[in-house]
Amino acid sequence: MHQNKHQKKWEDLFSEAFPHLKQFASDALTYLLDPAIRFLRQKVSDQQQFGGNKTREHLSEFIANITLGLVASVLNIFSSIAEQYASSKPTNFFNSQDGIGSGDIQTLFDVVLNDSNGQWKRWQVRVPINKYNPQQPYEEILVQTEDTVAMTTMLDILNKAKANILVTGTTGSVNTIVVNDFLHIPTVQDKSLFCQIKISAQSSAKGIQEVLEGILTHRRSNLIGPPVGKQGIVFINDMNTPTPEIYFAQPPIELIRQCVAQFGVYDRKKLTFICLTDTVFVSAFGPPGGGRHEVTRRLTRQFHTIGMPQVGAASFNTIYSFIIVWLLSNQKPSLPATVQELAQPVVDATVEIYQETYSTFLPTPSKSH
Repeated sequence: MHQNKHQKKWEDLFSEAFPHLKQFASDALTYLLDPAIRFLRQKVSDQQQFGGNKTREHLSEFIANITLGLVASVLNIFSSIAEQYASSKPTNFFNSQDGIGSGDIQTLFDVVLNDSNGQWKRWQVRVPINKYNPQQPYEEILVQTEDTVAMTTMLDILNKAKANILVTGTTGSVNTIVVNDFLHIPTVQDKSLFCQIKISAQSSAKGIQEVLEGILTHRRSNLIGPPVGKQGIVFINDMNTPTPEIYFAQPPIELIRQCVAQFGVYDRKKLTFICLTDTVFVSAFGPPGGGRHEVTRRLTRQFHTIGMPQVGAASFNTIYSFIIVWLLSNQKPSLPATVQELAQPVVDATVEIYQETYSTFLPTPSKSH
């Protein structure tokens, strides 16, 4: 009963947004959900898992939440591809749902599925209260916004799954800062051995291998990894900066690919293979241009790719407002109230100038023709 009800909602949603995928979506739901329900009914007794007098009702809610989770996953995949063509229709679907709030959802990525009750909520509800650290350099300040919280959540999920992660984004999308901030969360650091490798145009495969072997522990002569009980995390920033050789080879990139795809490297003296264990790679880079180059798909296919969006006007307002308001309100001696009241107008003017500059002064092409 509940399965048919939610399957109909699923089909109706795809009929509006992705009509050519309706049959595929329906088949996928049936193919994935039926075996999952059968497994639950075989392996988990109603009374054991849910208890009480409302056993069947709770089980139905649980199944409904599984369906919603599947919907959320598929929508995030498909809408990221077709957002510019069909985002308005699935967005209308979310705006019509109870519990989302103001009904001003612009894209599907503004909302997240709440695991506890199966309701769609804005990412804004997960944004923590920002605290300013006066000792922190300006270039390292990370003001939490909906985008950064969503990105951190995705990084946490993939890290727990021990997946290799690739974060991409244009200049100004703060992808490197978000990744660095996540990797320095105490709960992540306590369980991990963190290693950051800085890559430049002159980086060599030998240099990268020496850094890896120097930080990781030699468990045996042919096995390296973090200390037992920890997970190694190798963060490679600007991975696409090594300059291609005359025949377009990039040895540093190939070494990283070998580590990720074949789980090891070759000993340069003994010419034996050294296995790499309990280690994942996290990388961040921007699009080609300005010293950055194309990266072979043989490498990128080994990563789970996350696209960091360009910071929008709302996020800019949040970031600048937080910094300027804090600075004006914490001056010694205190500034007059009339000066402190100028914070928001200054922020609005700054954001407007930035957006106008960004849209008017476009990047210089690499060639004039």
